[in-house]
Parts: sequence; structure tokens; C-alpha cells
Amino acid sequence: MKDNVLNAALREVVSREFADIPQQENKIDYAFSDDFMRRMDKLTKAEKSRFWRMTNTIPKRVAAVFVAIMLIALTACSIPTVRAAVVDFIKETYENCIHLFTGEAGSKKISAHYMLKDLPDGFEEISTTETSTRNIVSYQNANGDQIILTQSITEDYAIFLDNENGDLSEINLSGMKVSVYESDDCMVAIWLQDQYAFHLTIDGDYDMDFIIKQVGAVKRQ
Repeated sequence: MKDNVLNAALREVVSREFADIPQQENKIDYAFSDDFMRRMDKLTKAEKSRFWRMTNTIPKRVAAVFVAIMLIALTACSIPTVRAAVVDFIKETYENCIHLFTGEAGSKKISAHYMLKDLPDGFEEISTTETSTRNIVSYQNANGDQIILTQSITEDYAIFLDNENGDLSEINLSGMKVSVYESDDCMVAIWLQDQYAFHLTIDGDYDMDFIIKQVGAVKRQ
């Protein structure tokens, strides 16, 4: 019943959005934005590059899984009930999730790498993944607890958080605003620092003081 109501609501919204579009193609007056044309130009160039040919094979399957997850998240989120600015993020609150994303273009390439400078007792670095747009550093202790630091460019950054099984709060850390998500399974801190977007995920039985201490320990290499 709930799915039927949701589908009907979505159809109604789509109908309203497209009601004014002419039925005949030659009567449609449109103009693409500069940002749209820039993105299309980037895609066209990427398709001709060796990197595009590489990502069009095995890694493409990984990308497909990511897209599927994003589509599921978008479907579950339905229509936003609250939309507000959070620091330099935009926050959209839905019935089933919270969507945090950057509202405008920012950094496009990572030129400086960040890490946890002061590791908690028992933790050690176990893996690092670096690309031009995202760096992920993972730490783990003997109990299997993990701390995962993700550094991303601010252009088109987005993260979805389940608000049915967790809560999002905001704190001020030495003048830097940090959003902290807490659930039974993990804790996630999200913030902007030095032109980059960060989120720090902690898997284990830890409190707010612990994750805030780790946020403060994130420094440039």
C-alpha cells in the first residue's frame, strides 16, 4: 500500500513538472547551461581517452553496482520533506534518509593527501586507495574495529545516511562545523576542510568523544 501511494505521488510530481513541455519537438525552446556543456565536453573527451576504455571494462561493473546503490537510495528517499543549508553542504531530509551534498562546484583534483596523524592505541594503517578525486585510508585494531578516512573533492560530493536507524547532529570543532551520524552499526563524521570534503567512518563500540578526537587528528601528510 505504501509503495502504491509513493508511486502515485511520484507520477503526479513528474506530470506537473512536464506539463508545460510542448508535445511537438520543434516547438521546444531550450538552452543548455554553461555547466552542462562543460560536463558534456568532459565526457566526450573522456570517452576518447585510454582511461575511459579501461573503465569501460571490469571497473565498469563496480561503477554499475555503485549506481544501483545510489538509485536504491534515491527511490527509498522519495520526496524531500526538509531542505536546508548545512555549512557549505546542502542537506535534504527525506522520510527514510538524509542526503548531504555540495551545492556548488569546488575542488576538482586532490593535490594534498590527508591521514590520521595520531592513531588510537592498537590501530594501524591496513590499506590506502588513492585517485585524483578520492583517497581512502583504512585503519584497524586487533579486535577488527575499523576507522576509514575518505577524502574527496568537493565538486559533486554526496553521501546518503539512513535516518530511520540513526541520528544526525552537528558540533563545532575549533570553529569547524562537523556533522556526526550515529547508528547502532557505526558512526560517521562529515565535514569540509582545506577545500576538501571528508567523512570518517568508525565501525566499533565508540562514543562521540572518540570520533571527534579522530576528526581533530586528520592532518595533511
